[in-house]
Amino acid sequence: MPNKCPYFVNDVIGGSCAPRGRGDLIKWRREGVTGVVAVLEDWEMRALGYPLNQYLRDADELGIKVLHVPVRDMRAPSIDEFLSIFKWIDEAIKAGRVIVHCNAGIGRSPTIIIGYLMYRGLSLDESMALVKSINGDAAPSYWQGAALLELSNSLEQRAVKDKNGGK
Repeated sequence: MPNKCPYFVNDVIGGSCAPRGRGDLIKWRREGVTGVVAVLEDWEMRALGYPLNQYLRDADELGIKVLHVPVRDMRAPSIDEFLSIFKWIDEAIKAGRVIVHCNAGIGRSPTIIIGYLMYRGLSLDESMALVKSINGDAAPSYWQGAALLELSNSLEQRAVKDKNGGK
C-alpha cells in the first residue's frame, strides 16, 4: 500500500487505495474501521491479486461491512448513487470509522469523500481543500470534478427546497 493509505479527513471518514490483502483489512479494523465503501470494479481487485469475493469474505469475518459500488476509473457515480452512498455512510459511522477506497486512492475515493463533506454542509471548495490538505495526491479527474459540481448544485437546490417547505 502507498504511504498515504489510509488517511482520515476527520474522526469518522477517510480514504484509501485498495487493500492488497487481509492484512490491510486487519490494520483498518485496528484503526476502528467498521465500514468500507469500495468504488472500484471487480476486475481491479482481481488484478491486484485480492479477488472481490475473498475481500468481502475477509471483511465480513473481521466485522467490516462493505458497500460495493463499481465506478469506472476517472468517472463518478450518478447523483442518486452519490446520495445512496452518503446515506449508507451516515448509518455506518454510527458503528465506527468508514473508509472509502478505489484502486489508487487519488480519484474516485476522494471524489466520494469530497461529495460526502458537501452533503454534510461544506462547500465544494472547502471540501476539496480539506481533502487535498490531507491527501496531496488527491486528483479528481475532469469528469469527477464535473460530477462534484453537479452534486453541489443538486445539494443547493435540495437545501432551498427544504427551506421553502418542499416547494
